[in-house]
Amino acid sequence: MAARARKLIVRTSATMGGALDALVEQALEERDLAPCGCSELVLAVNAAGAAPAPCTEQPHRDVETHDRDLDAFAAALADDAARGRKVALADIAYSGGAEAALEAALRAAGVAPLVHASGDEPLAVLRAALGALL
Repeated sequence: MAARARKLIVRTSATMGGALDALVEQALEERDLAPCGCSELVLAVNAAGAAPAPCTEQPHRDVETHDRDLDAFAAALADDAARGRKVALADIAYSGGAEAALEAALRAAGVAPLVHASGDEPLAVLRAALGALL
């Protein structure tokens, strides 16, 4: 009988123009993980609304779309932390670095993730965040 995949909660700030689901699915499959609604582990993914932009161009209209709410995202992570969940953040909204507006929202919400991974390649950033959880 095959072992059951370990479960974790996946929270996202946006959809990256619909491309985010496939990236997250790939990163989870590589680690034999499955998303669920209840777990002690949280992968938080800060994604662009439409498409990532270079971190030197913050704020950028392709990232900052009307359906993206960083304060609500940070509040959900604060609730996770208050429940004793381990939170790792993959910050892929801007390539090459962390999003300044997200860092401010996390500070305001009192959220300190285990890791705040960022970088040039979204899949590598997701892998780094997952590595901190496991």
